[in-house]
Amino acid sequence: MAELGGEPQKSGPALSAPVPLTAEHDLSAFAAVSQSIGAVMVHAKDDAARRFYLRCAEFIEYPQDSRTLFLPIETVMAAFDGEFG
Repeated sequence: MAELGGEPQKSGPALSAPVPLTAEHDLSAFAAVSQSIGAVMVHAKDDAARRFYLRCAEFIEYPQDSRTLFLPIETVMAAFDGEFG
């Protein structure tokens, strides 16, 4: 799982720890870890944000009718179509 924005993780490295992605990271850093990422998870702050994410990409709501959304990493990588060689 990746986190977009927010504070970097304070704990030591672990296989299941979230990978923090902030404005300082570039897409090549994302590509470097993407092989170990299964999906991007978003928790929308409200229903308007939820609708925005669902309009912009092929997010999966889980559980159904919640504000927790998942985007399979294959979908993310396909959007960049070979950018990461």
